[in-house]
Amino acid sequence: MTSNFRKPQFIQWPDLPMPTARMACVGYVLLIIYASLYPFNFNNFNLQVGVEQFEWFWAPIPRYITSFDIFTNILGYVPLGFLLVFALYPRSRGYQALWIALLVGGLLSGVLESLQTWLMSRIPSNVDWWANLGGVAIGALLAMPMDPRWLSGTAFQRKRHEWFGQRSSVLILILAF
Repeated sequence: MTSNFRKPQFIQWPDLPMPTARMACVGYVLLIIYASLYPFNFNNFNLQVGVEQFEWFWAPIPRYITSFDIFTNILGYVPLGFLLVFALYPRSRGYQALWIALLVGGLLSGVLESLQTWLMSRIPSNVDWWANLGGVAIGALLAMPMDPRWLSGTAFQRKRHEWFGQRSSVLILILAF
């Protein structure tokens, strides 16, 4: 007995950018900004005293450094480095993505440390900046060896098509609500 059964064809997935990673990266940057500048009570007291905006960078290492502060700074920036490598794929890969992630993470951390000079409840520190940069480096290094299918999001798309079918976007949207 013969049947008209055909084996499904293999879909060739190109390396596509992952918009979800880009949106998650922007959301995480906003979360870091909120956490770094809370309670947003900016004043110009430090400018009247004579504290320069970038003086924290050349200041000596603070006398009291807690391991908890360093650990939370590193841990807070690890996801940023990870998400930056995901967001840069496929345009930037490997060490180029690492250097861009370090540059973006260092600039973000430096701007936030400089803005903290206007907050009375925050003390900007170069140790915080180095810890943040280390967290970005750890996150980016963790994301670099991952398979390109995971970085481009095609592995998630492939699993979705295997489980729900090729026209499953409407079904998943209905299930989400």
